[in-house]
Amino acid sequence: MNRLLFAVRFFAAALAFTTGLPALSAQTPPNSTDSRLAAIEQRLGILEKQLGITTAREDPDVAARLEALDQQIRIVGRQRELDQDAITARTAAAANVDATRDGFTIRSADSSFQLRIGGYVQGDGRFFVGPNQVDTSAFVVRRIRPIIQGTVYKNVDFRIMTDFGSGNVIVQEAYADLRYWKKASFRLGKFKSPFGLERLQSAADITFVDRGLPTALAPNRDEGVQLYGDFNGGTFSYSIAAMNGVVDGGINDTDSNDGKDGVARIFVQPFAKKGAQHAFSGLGFGVAASRGRQSGTILPSYKTVGQSTFFSYAAGVTADGDRQRFGPQAYYYFGGFGVLAEYTASAQDIRKGTVAETITNRAWQVAGSYFLTGENKSYRTISPIVSFDPATHGKGAMELTARAGELTVDQSAFDLGFASLATSAHIAREWVAGVNWYLNRNSKFVFDYEQTRFDGGKAAGNRVTERGLLSRFQVAF
Repeated sequence: MNRLLFAVRFFAAALAFTTGLPALSAQTPPNSTDSRLAAIEQRLGILEKQLGITTAREDPDVAARLEALDQQIRIVGRQRELDQDAITARTAAAANVDATRDGFTIRSADSSFQLRIGGYVQGDGRFFVGPNQVDTSAFVVRRIRPIIQGTVYKNVDFRIMTDFGSGNVIVQEAYADLRYWKKASFRLGKFKSPFGLERLQSAADITFVDRGLPTALAPNRDEGVQLYGDFNGGTFSYSIAAMNGVVDGGINDTDSNDGKDGVARIFVQPFAKKGAQHAFSGLGFGVAASRGRQSGTILPSYKTVGQSTFFSYAAGVTADGDRQRFGPQAYYYFGGFGVLAEYTASAQDIRKGTVAETITNRAWQVAGSYFLTGENKSYRTISPIVSFDPATHGKGAMELTARAGELTVDQSAFDLGFASLATSAHIAREWVAGVNWYLNRNSKFVFDYEQTRFDGGKAAGNRVTERGLLSRFQVAF
């Protein structure tokens, strides 16, 4: 009898654990044996009824009834395991949705599939001061660039960036990356040619309202293929690309001739792995070069930081042969201090009628900045230590900036009639000084004062010195 009581209590406890039914009391009522058996019989009947076992009433054998209860308990327990597995599987397959300062992201649980939506908007003010200024002061929405990028199957990335700024609509970037090996990734589509150091910075990360004069000679975005990678934790990186070929500072979606440009760049950060406290961990330097054969009527023009055109080729001049570029480049960041230096030379075979010549134009710049509020300067946008917030008296980050540079057009361009000193300058020398106010990681104000002096560019003498107050408000996410 004691064994029977033990078996009934055991099955009742197991059933209560798996189904949530109340267990039998551990205490035996102080009644006779018959009374206890009757109570057990009653309890067994309740359990059978709750589990839907209807055959038990036809079988007076308690052992058989307990066996039926045991089978039912096993079924219920297995069903609970299956339900738990299904819940776990649904949780693992569920997508994660994030909204952070870096944009809006949807990603799978294992991050093999991701979609990120971001972009930036830049509103500029250009005010030219002093007598006889060439351009008109104006407000302009310089860039409106929504960005869609993502990952499929963990190692395949894509990026699409359009631009609606200045009343134009253009696809700035549209490419895919195959990243199966960190030392050798592959890119196909429309993207920045791997050449200029400042050009390769995002427009949302540049220190000044606009890039310096060497960038005017470097290629912008082009269509082609690129092999790139890095070694030893990023201390050495390389890029090799075959592109359609664009003019200095140019961007294009079509190719008017069979000639193509080869572009190569290496960049070294020898102390990058030493940590931020090392005095030279922020040192990087490299060199870029390109070569190709181009022909046609499309030739470059050059602009000041205030976006005023100061040089263009004369009518009837065409590209007619080799084009080569060379560009050493470097930066150094330590604490709040940063400096970026770049030199670019661009040589193009051109022709006008029967006159042909190789025209080599050159430009350089040195740009520096310093954070007054303790942030560490870097190649990319920083996050203020304390974001601007009147409620908490947060002031954001303040940065002082300065830059000097020069662009020289080959004298042969004027001597041979490819350009006219009456309308185009031979040399442009600029200096810029300003202050940047970072409200937070996603928004900033830029205030620059620039002067650009010219040799030539006017029918009698030199074009008037450009003096500009330039400003920008940017929101990027």
